[in-house]
Amino acid sequence: MSDEAPLEVAPPDISSHRGAGPIPYLHRLPARDGAPGPHAVISAIVHGDEPCGAVVLDRLLRADFRPSRGALTLIFGNPEAYRRTGPGARLGVRAAVEDLNRLWGPEVLTAPVRSPEHARAKALAPEIATADALLDLHSMIGDGPAMILAGREAKGLALARRLGAPRDIVMDFGHADGVRMRDFGRFADPTDPATALLVECGPHYRARTVACAVETAARFLAALDMLPEDGAVLPRPPAPAAAQRVLEVTHRTTPETQAFRFVEDFQGGECIPRAGTVVAHDGTDAVATPYDGCVLIMPTPNAAPGRTAVRFAREVRT
Repeated sequence: MSDEAPLEVAPPDISSHRGAGPIPYLHRLPARDGAPGPHAVISAIVHGDEPCGAVVLDRLLRADFRPSRGALTLIFGNPEAYRRTGPGARLGVRAAVEDLNRLWGPEVLTAPVRSPEHARAKALAPEIATADALLDLHSMIGDGPAMILAGREAKGLALARRLGAPRDIVMDFGHADGVRMRDFGRFADPTDPATALLVECGPHYRARTVACAVETAARFLAALDMLPEDGAVLPRPPAPAAAQRVLEVTHRTTPETQAFRFVEDFQGGECIPRAGTVVAHDGTDAVATPYDGCVLIMPTPNAAPGRTAVRFAREVRT
């Protein structure tokens, strides 16, 4: 998102949601009547500059929301980075020290604490490990379409289809520089029913991104039969406007130089018709599409070496 793009969403003040429990900014909401059911988690601001999920969690907490069964845990992932962004900021703080969404591998979680984000991941991991389903709400730099990142397993695809929207379901394998929360523990085990989805709701600070986050939270809870019928806080979502499509990520581009640049201002979701089309340069090396009909997933301008700059995907029939 450029510096000139409209600032349509003011990040909410979440200071009142710190809570009194042992883990700050984590709230467990049981069903009012104690009806048994799954344990679901909705996480937000894993990156401090992505406020759409904070709007959702702020709304639920201020309304004293309760699921219709089971228990719902709400997590503000990186409140320190979010706090550093400040009200009215156009370009926020993604992380205080390191990316919280790359710290969920077992070897990292068992290592000595090395950063505020690492300490936060270690504190949150036992709670998230008990979840039957996780929805991790994000937003993105580009102005591309919202998408569900469902991982590589069939169970992720099945839950994404139960949501019904956003339209694009991306079957992906994460990043080279660390494990995401979406791929933590049981979520990546094909023999375990626990399932997680990461939803990129749209560009940072846009009203349509917040609307997508609110609707996606409602769809997630409805898919788990946890959404109250009254619709007082989260309205029951409408029928999807379009059939979903599945995009399978086949390649990811990780820059080797500081001079990685795209040849155009790609926003994400572009379908490049011909194989061999150059879309970026990494120093003196050209980065080209590997096949016809290649879809660009979340291109990141000026990506640093070792970080994902773009993923290539193709539509698959399932």
